[in-house]
Amino acid sequence: MRTYAIICKFMGLWPTEKDLQTWIKYHWKPKGSIDLHLRSKGFFTVVFTNIEDKDRVFEGGPYFYAAAGLYMRPWMMNFVPERETFTSVLVWVRIYSLPLDYWKTELLAAISNKLGLFVKASEATRRGNYTSFARICVEMDLFGALLDEVIPEVFDEEWVQTVDYEHIPFRCRRFHEHGDLLRDCPLSKAENKSKTNTLKDTDSFHKVVQGGKSGKRGPKQHQNEGQ
Repeated sequence: MRTYAIICKFMGLWPTEKDLQTWIKYHWKPKGSIDLHLRSKGFFTVVFTNIEDKDRVFEGGPYFYAAAGLYMRPWMMNFVPERETFTSVLVWVRIYSLPLDYWKTELLAAISNKLGLFVKASEATRRGNYTSFARICVEMDLFGALLDEVIPEVFDEEWVQTVDYEHIPFRCRRFHEHGDLLRDCPLSKAENKSKTNTLKDTDSFHKVVQGGKSGKRGPKQHQNEGQ
């Protein structure tokens, strides 16, 4: 079961079994059958009969039910939903310009462990289907910093390696605030509001200046004013 199962939860939403079946069929389109097990606290386990379905779903995403993001993690023995706390999340990371000599699981793990805890390399990376970037899944601290680069140590060598995050579940991609997508992030909204107000002020300023240049007169003066 461990190889074929994924533990899931829609953040802040507890769909019914019927709704989940419909959602899975529409969004994941599995070729094989699935076995769905509802758990407490909104968790559910999806067991695939087709390992290709499982790998494709796990390596895809992000997934949403309306605005609720889907949390996923590999199946684990003795999983207890009541004890589960969201202090970490799985993130897919791309590693560009990596020498082909380093495209080995143990070396990719050494790089990813600089970011968090290595989970796996994508199937395409393991097969070498493309060489423009390596793709790895890393379990990262939700409250930790998102590094733009790391300094791996492989074969007694060190170098600066740039990393790119495909998706940052439940965090604003720009401000990295926990629990927010970019469209919902209060910092992003505040910035957009500030820009809007600035544009309005600038527009008003131009209108005043343009109005003055058009020859519009000020308030009419009384004839005896200044006498």
